[in-house]
Amino acid sequence: MRDRRGHRVDRVLAADAHAALLTELLHTGRPGFVEVAGAPRLADGRLGSFRRNDLGNFVRAGRRDDFLERVRALRSEERREIYFTPATLRVPVPGNDSVDRVAVAWVDIDDARRLATLRRFGHRPHAVVASGSGGAHVYWLLSEELPGERCEALNRMLAAALGADPVSANRGRFLRVPGTLNQKPTRRGLAPTWCRVVMCDLARAPYRPAALAAGLRDPRAPRPAQRTYSPELGWGEEPWRALEAREYYRAIVGSEPRRDGKVRCPSADHLDRHPSAQLYRGVGRGWYCFSCGAGGGAVDLVAALRGYPTGPALRREEFRECIAELRRIFGVGDPATRSRGRHR
Repeated sequence: MRDRRGHRVDRVLAADAHAALLTELLHTGRPGFVEVAGAPRLADGRLGSFRRNDLGNFVRAGRRDDFLERVRALRSEERREIYFTPATLRVPVPGNDSVDRVAVAWVDIDDARRLATLRRFGHRPHAVVASGSGGAHVYWLLSEELPGERCEALNRMLAAALGADPVSANRGRFLRVPGTLNQKPTRRGLAPTWCRVVMCDLARAPYRPAALAAGLRDPRAPRPAQRTYSPELGWGEEPWRALEAREYYRAIVGSEPRRDGKVRCPSADHLDRHPSAQLYRGVGRGWYCFSCGAGGGAVDLVAALRGYPTGPALRREEFRECIAELRRIFGVGDPATRSRGRHR
């Protein structure tokens, strides 16, 4: 690594130092909050539930000691998987809608074979974190803030160029905290592995977003064509219900699924190294992850991306938030607005 004066430093770091190094790089001088939350790895290998609306999950950006205190508290709990938001949140509320401006880009490389592509990439990252599953989380600092949607577009471009997971491009994404244990190997009877910083350059100047994106293509496909549902749908209609899973996946995730319908699990709680989710053909058949059990329809896909439960466990405010996001994506108005208009 290089410190802020440009001096090369090679030494073994304690667990706390890994976490401290990354939060110093990403969050120093940033406004708002960082979400730090954990979930237990269950005996059957699935990841348990996050309590994402717990105010204790949120620390002020740039307060390293508070960040480390939260990480230590979660690390003391048995079989705990610990994640954080690279982007800072405007308010202490989880989800993409809490992220307005972003000054970092990232990718999640699941396949270790893709790391050779990263080494050849023209823009050296500011940090590389070995995730503990053979892949890496990679970060680039930006010289100017981007609106959330432009950040997601840049993340998608980088992911496409490097063969990384396109599902991890959303602005409110959770990624694993370095200096913590990855419990996924315990599913195979193996010992947990450390997530750790393997490269960090505190002296490298941030990248101009345009320079980082130069020559890259955003793979996000257009929203489903109008022929897949009527453009005359009224307020409050749900056009995603008339689509096959691969069609609404394309619109929501922004990437083209494989022809066989196999995709990496979209759940923010499931770091899926190999495609273990299936998009079924036929309207109403939905999608399902054979590894973690997440699945359902379009609203469940949005929920999975936000780290919410799917199926019957998706309720109340989280369900309403997912429906609102679907309406935004598909350009459908809020039925409450129409109702108010009728009674004027």
